[in-house]
Amino acid sequence: KKIFMNSSAWLLPSKMVRSVLLIGILVCVDGLQPSRGGSGRVSARRSSSIPTEMNKVEVGRAAVEAVVREAAEALRDGARSRDLVAGAAVFKELVSTENAAGELTPSELAAALEAHLEVYGPLLAFDNFAEFHIEIESPSSAVATTTLVGPAGFSKFEWALSRRNDNELSTNEWFIDAVEMITPVQDEDEDFTPSPMWVASRVLKALRSVDEPDSNHGVDVALDFVSPDNPSSSLTREIFRSYLDDKTYPYGILTRWQDMRIDPDIFFDDVDDDDDEQFNDEDATNEKSITKRATLDVTLIDDDQHDNTEWTVTLEMSKYKSRGWLIDRVWCETLSS
Repeated sequence: KKIFMNSSAWLLPSKMVRSVLLIGILVCVDGLQPSRGGSGRVSARRSSSIPTEMNKVEVGRAAVEAVVREAAEALRDGARSRDLVAGAAVFKELVSTENAAGELTPSELAAALEAHLEVYGPLLAFDNFAEFHIEIESPSSAVATTTLVGPAGFSKFEWALSRRNDNELSTNEWFIDAVEMITPVQDEDEDFTPSPMWVASRVLKALRSVDEPDSNHGVDVALDFVSPDNPSSSLTREIFRSYLDDKTYPYGILTRWQDMRIDPDIFFDDVDDDDDEQFNDEDATNEKSITKRATLDVTLIDDDQHDNTEWTVTLEMSKYKSRGWLIDRVWCETLSS
């Protein structure tokens, strides 16, 4: 199911449609029994060395995260490169003998994923991991909860993993038993708080399609997320658009980029009550009451007409008590000539 935004508000998750993604459920043929031998090939990421001085539980978490990242990124990258079969082949190497996906050929698995895009679409199109939480439930079982940010906003996946033998928790032989997907579909969930990555992704995607579905729709979205201390907060949508279209400014990249990568390493800075009085005055319903600041970098790849130039877009944000994360400044800098 596609998720659409309107021009005046974000479509945020209200009820969470939960669908169990034991990828093996795609197999509807009775009598299939997974082989017990498991994968014959160990992925490079899973077989990499792990520092022995790390605490065993932390080593286990690192190994689980590596497997989940490799599985998700393999499917995503395969979809992006129009070779989902190759991504499915990598995914198959990471599933346990309890997961019936192992009984499918890569072509069958890719076809099944594409046939159920309403369920698997976010996994094939995400941009970044917004959150990663891992619990080692026993020496032989673990659960990883991931939040992915992509074109449809945020999607949560819960991955169940097991180990082939449980003698040593630090052994990095973890395999995927099942994945449970939780997909946000509406805008009434009071527990959902957009993160800086979510805001950056939403604004940049809106500006990339600045006139869809209506003229200057992307401008309206961007203006919804500028802070009171952003000079753009006083601009009309027409003047804001003129800066985007003016070739003497670098902001044209925001409307024509072809690919985007958000750096997951975000710099956060807490704001004390006494840091700056202007940010903590109790006026305008506490609109200027700031609790935290963040700086994040986004890499944008220009279009073919501009030689696929690589840009770094830096967004400085503040978190307001009344409105959440808003953008204070945007800096655009080209990285290649």
